[in-house]
Amino acid sequence: MTEYLLLLGADQFLREHAYAGGKAIGDFQIWTAIQNAKYKYNAYFDFCIDANPLSYEEIKKEIAYYQIQGYEPKSIVPLNDWTLEVANQLNRDYGLPYLEPKVIKACRNKHIMKSLFEKANIPTAKSIQFNDATELKECIKEFTFPVIIKPMDFGGSDGVYLANNEKECMDAYRKSKQIMETYADTFHVSKNKFLIEIFIDSDDEVSVEVLCGHHFYEVITVTE
Repeated sequence: MTEYLLLLGADQFLREHAYAGGKAIGDFQIWTAIQNAKYKYNAYFDFCIDANPLSYEEIKKEIAYYQIQGYEPKSIVPLNDWTLEVANQLNRDYGLPYLEPKVIKACRNKHIMKSLFEKANIPTAKSIQFNDATELKECIKEFTFPVIIKPMDFGGSDGVYLANNEKECMDAYRKSKQIMETYADTFHVSKNKFLIEIFIDSDDEVSVEVLCGHHFYEVITVTE
C-alpha cells in the first residue's frame, strides 16, 4: 500500500504551504480534496481527489475507491475550522488518531468554548449568546460599549463587527446575519446564533498555535 496524507482545505490561498510540511515529516504522497477536481486540479499536490472537502460522504467514497487501487490514508489533516469535523470523523473511521467529537464541537462553537474557559478559570471576555434582534436588545443592557458582535461558529473573522452604541450594535447584527445567510449552508454552520461580547482594547493580538492529540497537547508557537 502507498500511504498518503490527505490535507482538507489545502486548496485555500496560502494553505498550500502545508504540502511542504507534509513532505518534511515522512515519505508520503500529499493529497488534497477539491470539488470538481477534473477541471480545478491543483498540480501543486501529488494528487487531488474529486470531492467537496466539507463532505464526509464524498471523501469517504473517494478514499474507499483509491484503497482498492492500493492507496491508504496515513492521516486526514484539517487545515481550517470548517474541515475539523469531517477530518476527525474520517480519522476515527480508519483507525487513525482523532479527538472526541465534543472537543471538535468546542473548537467550533464559541459559546461552548468560552463556557469551558470559565470552568477552567481561564480569563475570557464576557459574552452572551443571542438568536434574534429582540434577544440582542435585552443582552445590550448587560454590557458597556463598545462591544463586539460575531457569529457563534463561523471563522476567518467574517461577520465580526465593533459597535459603539445600540444603533451600531443592531446594524452590526444585521450585517453579520446577512453574511451568515449567504455562507452558512456552504460551510455547515448556524445562521441564527450570535454572540455579543466585551471589546478588549489592546494594541497586541497573538495567536497560540497548539498541537492536540489523544491525551496530549503541546504549544508549538505564539504568533503576533
